[in-house]
Amino acid sequence: MDLRSNAIIENELATRCRRLSQAAALFTVLMGITVIFSWIFDIEFLNKTHTSANIKLNAAICFTLVGISLLLFLKNNGKHSNLLTDTLLPLTVILISGTTLAEYALNINIGIDECLLKDHWAESNDFPGRMPAIVSINFLLCGCALLERNYIWLKHTLCLIIFITTFDALFGYAYGNHLLQHISHYSKSSLNSNITFLVVVLGVIFSNPEAGFTRIFVLNSLGGTLARWLLPIVIFIPPILGLIAFKGQQLGFYNDDFLVIIIVSLVILTFSTLVWVTAYSLHIAEKRYQKAANKLKSVHLRNKKLRDTKQHLEIISSQDALTGLANRTCFNNLLEHALARASRYNTLVAVFFMDLDNFKLINDQFGHAVGDKLLIETAKRLKETLRGSDTISRLGGDEFTVILEDPLDITGIEEVAKKIVDALNLPMTINGVEIFISASIGISYCPKDSFQPEILIQKADTAMYQAKKLGKKQYQFYTSSLEPKT
Repeated sequence: MDLRSNAIIENELATRCRRLSQAAALFTVLMGITVIFSWIFDIEFLNKTHTSANIKLNAAICFTLVGISLLLFLKNNGKHSNLLTDTLLPLTVILISGTTLAEYALNINIGIDECLLKDHWAESNDFPGRMPAIVSINFLLCGCALLERNYIWLKHTLCLIIFITTFDALFGYAYGNHLLQHISHYSKSSLNSNITFLVVVLGVIFSNPEAGFTRIFVLNSLGGTLARWLLPIVIFIPPILGLIAFKGQQLGFYNDDFLVIIIVSLVILTFSTLVWVTAYSLHIAEKRYQKAANKLKSVHLRNKKLRDTKQHLEIISSQDALTGLANRTCFNNLLEHALARASRYNTLVAVFFMDLDNFKLINDQFGHAVGDKLLIETAKRLKETLRGSDTISRLGGDEFTVILEDPLDITGIEEVAKKIVDALNLPMTINGVEIFISASIGISYCPKDSFQPEILIQKADTAMYQAKKLGKKQYQFYTSSLEPKT
């Protein structure tokens, strides 16, 4: 899967997270408004279940403010750009919860608990209108999380603290354990408020799907898939199975010892399932990786083949097939570059135009195969005689050219020409037969003769014919006297 497809899938997952967060915010606002409505019109069943305490009016107001703040934050596409969502609503929640905690800590009553409505549902050992301490702490953390703008990890950590305390309280209600519901009477939280806290912290966490803890959930990768599947299983399945086992023990289906065995068996079953799901996911991922690796390998091999073919074609297009020297096209290109450098740095460039003497007679006498081997041997001797930086080419037939760059002076050019003549005067052994051959060389050079490649080659060719006229086996420099008179 390419990067564009991954980005599309991750954007879709991020959109789903924001929709989940929006639904959580709406639920929180509706819960808060419903409880406020129950307080105004004294409708207790809208506020309290038969097994838990009711939600105080201040807590309902805080829930409403938190939900509205989250909705406005999501409306701004997850950006802090509004003073109302950035500061006022979260600070109001922090102010209400912080004041309540101060009342608990200092054992005072400043009148905030019943400043709007009297609490007719308060128990005898309760502070009328005052929300529990644990609820105040959760609202304080929630307000700080909504107020946090830059450090998403800190924001999510505050939400996870609320999630843990709320989850423990829900365990208490599910298992009938009052110790889990509250530390003391004044920290007892209602079932409705715990459910609402659980929903709202999930909404706050999923409001920033591109960062923090929720980043892993929107990744289109093995890690993202495992997180989306395994984390809900780990959080919800063990409590549900434990609750079923606990209810069976309460109904007398088995004793405490058998309950322990059932719980251990359920834990083993749960984690075995997780291990199997993880192993299967890794297996699928490995197969996909292997498939992608094979595809990448085939693409790499195809590209390598194309590169090799391209290099081969470049070699064919720039080299003489018989001798492996540069061909005419390559020679012309290299000569242009050499002359450009000479013009820029004011240096010498010499062009040698060589023709093998009596090559046609040898070709006719011994055959074309011997003639080809003679050309190959000539190319070999030229390579051995000249420098690696000098360019040697075969223009065709028995014609060879040399580009001599950066000679010190004319004497240096003559010395190289003499070496070539001497090297080619030595006999060559072809198929066990010694063959004597020589070369006539014409020389032109810039800047004296020209900076134009065609003119330099033409003048070197003219000088080569002059060398043949003078008896062959020698070199001649181009002079203007060699041009035909008009």
